Amino acid sequence: MRTFINYLLTITLFIAVIITISIFTIGNITSPNSTREILNSIDYDVVVNDFKDTDYGKEIYNYANSYGISEDRVDAILKTEDTKDYINEVLQKGIDAYLNDNNIEINEETKKFIDKANEKYELNLDNNEKNELETYANEVINDNFKFVINSSTAENESNNNQLLIDIIKFCRDDNLHITLYIIIGVIALLLFISSFKKKNFLEYIGIVSITVAISTLLFNGLMALISDRMSSAANASIILKPITNRFYTITFIGIIIGIVLLITQHFINKQVNKEVVPF
Repeated sequence: MRTFINYLLTITLFIAVIITISIFTIGNITSPNSTREILNSIDYDVVVNDFKDTDYGKEIYNYANSYGISEDRVDAILKTEDTKDYINEVLQKGIDAYLNDNNIEINEETKKFIDKANEKYELNLDNNEKNELETYANEVINDNFKFVINSSTAENESNNNQLLIDIIKFCRDDNLHITLYIIIGVIALLLFISSFKKKNFLEYIGIVSITVAISTLLFNGLMALISDRMSSAANASIILKPITNRFYTITFIGIIIGIVLLITQHFINKQVNKEVVPF
């Protein structure tokens, strides 16, 4: 009976851990680290060339040219890590505004970026030129953000977007995270108490660890299969990259921890068996 309870608790612990990983993954899909990973995966040569073909891109390049900054210089600046950091900050502002139905405010971030670029890359812009660039950049970003919002106002699409927003908000809730920690802790404690007599607690935790690792690896394979079936597979793989990287990390850590725990349990069992005096 005790063995049955232990395996039941082990299965429950596995389910709780998988749910926790899933919730954290969904909640962190819009985190600064995740969006930065996505930006790192993008081919910026393509992005910059596409940007130059847009009306606002042409306007930015015209401004730069009037300040004596060549097109090649602007290309080089747009591909720097500083620009990626700025874009990531703007993305976070946009995501926060979108999820919380707020207005996007990026004036401070734009000012810092232009000031830094002016000093670091010796652009020699005066205050009027910097203000002109800041104003136009802010207008462009706000206009594009409003366009994204307005394009999602169709009833069906709006309902789908609201559902996505609700799911992400739910998964980012700190109270939910604390509750999940408590549930996992309570289940682990019950399993420890139930398995204390046989001293095989580490065996059950090792099984959970390896099973979680295998599950995340299989889920990664499933996502790769789905990406291959999508028409925009390249974009899908870029968006899913933070998730797949995180799951590969979980797989590696889970297998290592599981193996270590099972080996440790093996030596514990040998020691316990030595202590048993045969009659």
